[in-house]
Amino acid sequence: MRRLSLSSLALLSLLGLAGCGDDEPIEPLADFRYTIGCGGRSGCFSKDRDVNGFNNEGGITVSCTAGSSAMGSTLAFRLSALDPVDMRTRFSIALSNVIWNESTGLPVGTSGQVTVTEGGNTYVGTVSGGTPSIEAPCQVSNLEKTMDEVGNPQIEGDVLCGAQADKMIGLEQRGAMTIRRDLYVPESETGPAHFRIVLCDGLPLPE
Repeated sequence: MRRLSLSSLALLSLLGLAGCGDDEPIEPLADFRYTIGCGGRSGCFSKDRDVNGFNNEGGITVSCTAGSSAMGSTLAFRLSALDPVDMRTRFSIALSNVIWNESTGLPVGTSGQVTVTEGGNTYVGTVSGGTPSIEAPCQVSNLEKTMDEVGNPQIEGDVLCGAQADKMIGLEQRGAMTIRRDLYVPESETGPAHFRIVLCDGLPLPE
């Protein structure tokens, strides 16, 4: 686990307070560190992004829903934070309409979508469980409902968008579909970024 060990302890305290008659809502907690990269494309530069904290604290917003359907489990989230260089702007990442199999940890089909917003630019890509392709440039894998180190329910998984060997594969910019970007873990241009969201709506609250 990364820096959220202390935050999780704080979350445990919040749960205790809620059990003692505190009417304040229990806010979800997100941990998602990723890079929006160029993949060798000209005319842009990569940006390392980090959403790490509680909803409505420090400029962070966390919205997450985990449910179920006839085809499998469902997941949708949107995470947003202030740009650390220009505090007047925000960046965000969203995963929407994902149906996934809890036995494999992979999406079912290609119904889901990754949406990344960088200032006034928005990039989108269809999701699948396979290797990034032109048809589905974002691979989502290792989806799992787990517990954090102090027993709070969380959902986590990996996201990789784009392929360094093929500049035609990547998130497409709305309004300029020839412009593409990749998404990966900051330490490796070919490695997936890992997310986890504690107390995503639809996960059982600890007793």
